[in-house]
Amino acid sequence: MSPGEARNRKDLFKRRKFKAKRKPKLEGKRQMAAFKDEDAGSSRTKKNTGKSTVLAQMKQKLQGSRFRWLNELLYTSSGSEAFEIIRKQPELYQEYHTGYSQQTEGWPTRPVDEAIKWLKCKPRQWLVADLGCGDAELSNSVAQEVKSFDLVAAVPGIIVCNINEVPMASASIDVAIFCLSLMGKDYGSFVIEASRLLKPGGWLWIAEVQSRFNTKDNIVLYDFIHCVEQIGFDIRQNERKGSHFLVLVFQKREDSMKTNTFESLGWPALKVCQYKKR
Repeated sequence: MSPGEARNRKDLFKRRKFKAKRKPKLEGKRQMAAFKDEDAGSSRTKKNTGKSTVLAQMKQKLQGSRFRWLNELLYTSSGSEAFEIIRKQPELYQEYHTGYSQQTEGWPTRPVDEAIKWLKCKPRQWLVADLGCGDAELSNSVAQEVKSFDLVAAVPGIIVCNINEVPMASASIDVAIFCLSLMGKDYGSFVIEASRLLKPGGWLWIAEVQSRFNTKDNIVLYDFIHCVEQIGFDIRQNERKGSHFLVLVFQKREDSMKTNTFESLGWPALKVCQYKKR
């Protein structure tokens, strides 16, 4: 082998050795670059997730504030005022009931569940009026025929009306249900309308948030019961259900008076139902 060929072979060997050493370094750099891209993508995902969580929390707070405003509005309006407000802006009704569902989802038991349980022990042939029915869950949960009434027909079958002017004949029903629906400053007129609808011996079933009656001496609750008794009912049940609401059950007397008006009875002012901020 000539000296020139030897040098060429030696140079070729060095180049191959250099490439062999360099290749792992290049692969290592590529892997590092891939890891950096992955970390960057993960960071972007975390940032986007964080932004989404913050936006969701802000949206929930806004919805909660909107619900509490609607709640205050409906409790401080008369029945006719509330009916007119919802007639002009029916979307408010859905907003209210969405907020209401969120507020009560953590309750150990719901008022409508208590109404369902009570009716399941009663005659199947009874006719029931659900006054302020919401999504008419009661009508789909019991054996009795239920007529559902509210300010808006949230589902098919609900009869739209002001609850102090229900389009049914007098003495035509066996049970009137108010499930957290004695809303408005003239709520007493709803009870009087229920009395008109009920047959003698019929039942008035009421569930209300306890805080609406809360006083040190329970005078507001006693005054409320007294007003209902004055229009011809006897109290049959007064029971607190957990820490959230109470159930009042009355039965209409055979000699119930038909001439009482809302104004003449002096119904006590019930507190606006307060829900926790979420």
